[in-house]
Order: sequence, then structure tokens, then C-alpha cells
Amino acid sequence: MAGDASDRLTAWRLSNGDLAWSGDQFLNRKLSAPLVLGQSVVVGDFEGQVHFLNRDTGKTQLRLATDGSAIAAAPVAAGNTILVVTRNGGLFALRPQFSHGIAVGPRKIRINSSIGIVLIDPGYHSVEDVLRDADTALYAAKHAGRGTYRIFEAQMRSSADR
Repeated sequence: MAGDASDRLTAWRLSNGDLAWSGDQFLNRKLSAPLVLGQSVVVGDFEGQVHFLNRDTGKTQLRLATDGSAIAAAPVAAGNTILVVTRNGGLFALRPQFSHGIAVGPRKIRINSSIGIVLIDPGYHSVEDVLRDADTALYAAKHAGRGTYRIFEAQMRSSADR
């Protein structure tokens, strides 16, 4: 899968290199690099929209808005959660549902990960502070159950200090 300079997306079949699909529905939208995850291709654009496309057909499956600023980097998979960062510093965790699990060799597995998220602002003065708060949010996510995420809030720190 690749995008050209005008954001025309093209996918080829791995088996023989033939064209699988090509789409120009995102022309000049300044797309991020794609993330291929299961049966989906995920890209972000200059308006902060995150687009989920069917890997085999290129048809749009889902479109989610973030904070309205451009997606700053390729989406990243963390377990079964997709992390997207925007130019305004927003970090968004998106979790598609894998109801049937993911095929790994002859087995199907389910990924259940917990994630702690920190939205960085000017109040942070060190990497250690960011990591401390991400760790606090992670423990809150784990406490809430498997396969969850929590975004750090200041009151989490006060309850963690007790």
C-alpha cells in the first residue's frame, strides 16, 4: 500500500503484485503514512480525521474526528488500540473491536492490553513527570479491567499518593 504526492492511495496483492485497488477519495488531504492492521488500513489527514479503509477494497469503513489539527505521524498500533497524535499535541486512543480474535499461525488470539495516556501540556517540565503520570493512568486502566485505557487526570495523582 502506498500513497503518491497527491494522496492517491494504491494497494497491490502480495501474492502476485497485481493492482488490488486504487482510490483518489483523499486527494490533497495531506495523509499520514498508513497503518495496516488486520483487515483495515488506517490513515490520518490534515483536518485531524482518522480514516479506516477496507484493506482488500479500499472502501471507507469508518471516519473519526480528533481535535481538528493535522495528524502528526503515522498511526501506531499498541495491542488492539490505535494511537494517533495531532499537531496540537493531542493523543487519541482508538480501539477497533476484534470480536473473533486475530489469527497468528494456526491459532486465534485476543489481545487485551491496558494503556495509560498523558496529554502533554506546558506544565510538564521533565520526561520523568510524564512517565510517572502515564504509569498512574496505566494502573487506573488496569484497575478498570483488561483491554482498557485511561487518560491521566490530576486527581489520579492524589489518589495514587495515598
